[in-house]
Amino acid sequence: MAEHVPKLDFKKIDFPSDKITVKDLRRAYPLGYDQWMEDRFDYRITTGEIRRPMSLDDAIHDMIDYEREYAERAFLQALGVPVRPGREYDHQEVVDTFCTQYIKLGLASGEHQVSELVRNVERQAIAQADQYLGRRP
Repeated sequence: MAEHVPKLDFKKIDFPSDKITVKDLRRAYPLGYDQWMEDRFDYRITTGEIRRPMSLDDAIHDMIDYEREYAERAFLQALGVPVRPGREYDHQEVVDTFCTQYIKLGLASGEHQVSELVRNVERQAIAQADQYLGRRP
């Protein structure tokens, strides 16, 4: 019988992206708001190829998914659950991934602040793991 692995409760985590406003998105991704949908696509008549830059929806979706992924990795590592090699939680890798986007969105002013935002999520995930293991905070 498979061992039960607790799940991280994402609703209890205060993620950096929770603080993003529509105004932040308009400032950071003006094409996502200031152009009509058909103007966002680059159609090449000669090749018939349709190219488009990453959409605002894709950028936000990817950011939210990755925030939850790194929280879950920190949670599982704190529980002692083996993760696939190469998928271990690595603080600096997460900071490097989010640095540009968090600064662009006004969530942080520099790498040090991004690092602190990531550490805060890590602490929250580890605290949930500690609760499951019966450790006191």
